[in-house]
Amino acid sequence: MKRLLLNITVVLLSLTLISCGFYLRGRQPIPEELQVLALNSDDPYSNFTQALATALRNRGITVVEPPTTAPFMLYVFDEEVGEEMGGVSSADDTRQYMVSFSVMFQIQDTEGKILVGPRRLSTRRSLVVPISQLLGATNEQVTYMREMRQEMVVSIMSQLTSLGTVRALERAAAS
Repeated sequence: MKRLLLNITVVLLSLTLISCGFYLRGRQPIPEELQVLALNSDDPYSNFTQALATALRNRGITVVEPPTTAPFMLYVFDEEVGEEMGGVSSADDTRQYMVSFSVMFQIQDTEGKILVGPRRLSTRRSLVVPISQLLGATNEQVTYMREMRQEMVVSIMSQLTSLGTVRALERAAAS
């Protein structure tokens, strides 16, 4: 009897989650309006722009060039990488660096009207390096930057599927 009650509860909770529109991260459907999308960037050959283009294609979005052939354009700009020294240990044997990455994006229609954004997304990491390994810290910093770029790609993909974006696209289609 307890087993049956547990099964019914699990099924009811699952149905409740599905009916409210809950999806696991990364599995939200891309809005139909964005299935064909132009990607424009101030630096089209940057690692970030290339990673974003790959992620869009992997989700089934057709990325077209030139931008005029797509109903909407994802414009990525103001890509910034920062590094600042955070501190030195009291024994002067380690150094702490703050590494940051930020980018702005917006979605606009073929007439240049901004539908979503501009929005700034950013991430920041702390890197602690022993003085004896200061020269070798470059590899770790490169790894951090790759991870932060990927985090921003995931954030933009999440923004594309957000309710705010869906509503903005619906308003644009209605007008």
